[in-house]
Amino acid sequence: MDNDEFKAFMQEIHSRMEAGHREYGDKSFLRPPLALVEEIKEEVLDICGWAFILYRRVSKLAEKAGELDAT
Repeated sequence: MDNDEFKAFMQEIHSRMEAGHREYGDKSFLRPPLALVEEIKEEVLDICGWAFILYRRVSKLAEKAGELDAT
C-alpha cells in the first residue's frame, strides 16, 4: 500500500464522519456503548450480506469463464 492510497482511504473516512455529523450532530457520542456495539454488529451483518452477493456474482462469472474456456 502506498501513502496516496492510505490518504484516500482516510479521506473517505473523514467524509463519512462529516456526513454523519451533518445528519446526526454529536448525538452518537452520547449513545451508550452497548447501543454502539449493536450498531457495529448490524454493520458487520450488512457487510457480510453484501460480500455474499458479490461472492455469488463472482462465482457465476467464474462459471461462465470456465464454459468459454471449454469451447
